[in-house]
Amino acid sequence: MAAKIITFLLILLINLAVGLAMLFFMVLALNGFSESDANYAFLIFIIGGVFISVLTAIAGVFLLNFLTNRNWNLILSIIFSVAAFSILSFLINIVIWFAGIFAAEFVRTSR
Repeated sequence: MAAKIITFLLILLINLAVGLAMLFFMVLALNGFSESDANYAFLIFIIGGVFISVLTAIAGVFLLNFLTNRNWNLILSIIFSVAAFSILSFLINIVIWFAGIFAAEFVRTSR
């Protein structure tokens, strides 16, 4: 049970750090947008990032359970689960980041 909690929290903390770094770059990318246009990008990125972070953390726990049932070493299972789902979350967050930027551009040009 402790391994599942550790895996869940590690994935969430890594995703939080990556999300904050990407949010900083989103602020740089939205330089020149009005505040009302940029708010849509932030909303999409923050809600999507939190949703993806929680889903990948839960999936990491399921992978940990699967690997330990396959008689993997517990430490290796934790490392593999955290690495796999942190990378997956990073890739999905890149897609969400671009979706937020495109949404802000769409709102800006539709007015």
